[in-house]
Amino acid sequence: MKDLFEFSELLDQYGGLLTDHQREIACQYVYEDFSLFEISERTGISRQGVRDCLNKAEKMLRHYETVLGLVSKNKTISSAADRITDCAGRIADSTLKAEIMQSVSLITETLGAHVLSYNVPISWKGNFIGVVGIEMDYSTMAREVDAIRLYQNGYAFINDAEGNIIYHPYMDAALLSEDTHPEVPEGLLGEDHFVHYTYDGVERVAVWKELDNGMRLNVTVPVSEINGGWHGLIRNIILVSIILLVVFILLTLHFTEEITKPLQKLTEAAEQVDAGNYDCDLTYDRDDEVGVLTRTVKNLVSHLKVYISDLNDLAYADSLTSVHNRGA
Repeated sequence: MKDLFEFSELLDQYGGLLTDHQREIACQYVYEDFSLFEISERTGISRQGVRDCLNKAEKMLRHYETVLGLVSKNKTISSAADRITDCAGRIADSTLKAEIMQSVSLITETLGAHVLSYNVPISWKGNFIGVVGIEMDYSTMAREVDAIRLYQNGYAFINDAEGNIIYHPYMDAALLSEDTHPEVPEGLLGEDHFVHYTYDGVERVAVWKELDNGMRLNVTVPVSEINGGWHGLIRNIILVSIILLVVFILLTLHFTEEITKPLQKLTEAAEQVDAGNYDCDLTYDRDDEVGVLTRTVKNLVSHLKVYISDLNDLAYADSLTSVHNRGA
């Protein structure tokens, strides 16, 4: 076992694709920390059998990861989300996070840079005295969000608690207004972190994580692409199964012919002997059961031929002179 932690991640993601026997042994080894000897006693198989089962299960799990890549993709999403959270957390001091009043995306007139502006009210002895704000380069967050790509058409975007788009790879949030702002798909503003929805006629699946500043990082992927990975795996399994079945049938036919052909020769030889022809051509001479039977029949026919010849001599030859009579 190369890496127990990596094995546990693969088992968490793809354990359902293993056989019941493989999953049981793998869970005992990974989750319950049983030794090979303990698993051997519990399952009634040898320690080498337990080791072989674990190696086979690990090989299958790594194959599924190579095809689907779900573990690595989850790590990429988690890492990007942590970076975004850390970046957003630096926007305001922790004592002011609960008092954020407004978040807007705008173009500054002085620098011409696309920025995110955060403003908080400042009070002194219960009286409002002003607003303190901080601005963050919009491209910093955009680069982190754009790095999240799943499958071919999966992407990430950020919206606030009211559903306003803060960043979207296919929309310019700075140009959106109340009239042009797209309608938020049903479910994206709910409490369920796993959402099915339809956007522009495409069925999608999304997951979201709330950031420290109250915004939501959403990652969305078309359902067809998610299912496509599984469908491709199933097609490959079916194709391999068909190929193995054809090979098995061809091998079966070959071995059947190898057995039946000498038996047919034996049958023909028996029919010739029954018709009185003892000159049978039996050439099969392999060291197997059919070969032994062929040699036995060949010897039997040879002996029978000698016996018939001796009987003919006794029946049609004079016992004193050994001369054949006319009836012969």
